[in-house]
Amino acid sequence: MILNFIKILHDNYVWLLTNNKGLSVIIDPGDAAPIIKYINKNNYYPISILLTHYHKDHIKGTLELLNQYPKIKIYGPPKKNNINRNINFVYDNEIIYIEKYAFLIISTPGHTNHDISYYFPPYLFCGDTLFSGGCGKIISGDATLMFNSLKKFSFFPNETLICCGHEYTLSNLKFARYVLPKDNTILKYYIKIKKTIKKNRSSLPSLLINEKKINIFLRTNEFLLKKRIGLKETKKNEEECFSILRNMKDNFNWS
Repeated sequence: MILNFIKILHDNYVWLLTNNKGLSVIIDPGDAAPIIKYINKNNYYPISILLTHYHKDHIKGTLELLNQYPKIKIYGPPKKNNINRNINFVYDNEIIYIEKYAFLIISTPGHTNHDISYYFPPYLFCGDTLFSGGCGKIISGDATLMFNSLKKFSFFPNETLICCGHEYTLSNLKFARYVLPKDNTILKYYIKIKKTIKKNRSSLPSLLINEKKINIFLRTNEFLLKKRIGLKETKKNEEECFSILRNMKDNFNWS
């Protein structure tokens, strides 16, 4: 299937997977109008919607798409919401089949306590859990949940493509540079992404192998990172390192 995306709202991404017959899977439709316009322009026909969580900017267009395409099937995490009656709930390690295509469901709470991700190799649709250069805010989940979710991703194949929900890469890298100002890999990637964004191009999807190098939230086992944020004792665990980093980012002065 071919991967495409639509930018909506301020910085959201809607992802689409489309086969050679034009049958499409839509991930996190936060606004229906631009999706319908894109679908009509390309003569696609949506057959499924995958929801990673139930924040408005990820689901607002769902019911309108259902009205437009009544046969569309909707999948999402088991959580009460305002589109509940139309959703096929999915669970951790379940495999769903859309046409002949298999999607692995991964429970990835932390941003909220019900987030899930969808793995369709090489694509990982991870909503607001993992971002390029960062991770999601902990809103109704907790730091332990988010840490464990990110740990799951670290074991995925290096060629996995991270298809997240927002264009936050440049700001995430700005924070990473503050934490590790002498890290040349982060600096070079920051310069590259800055040029990309300046050309009004997308920084996504990103390769997991690159994220392991530039995303400090995936590097919480590193001694120098722990030392930089004030963890003097090397026996301090990774989860504490993650929690400190997340708190630092939440309170970071962006001026």
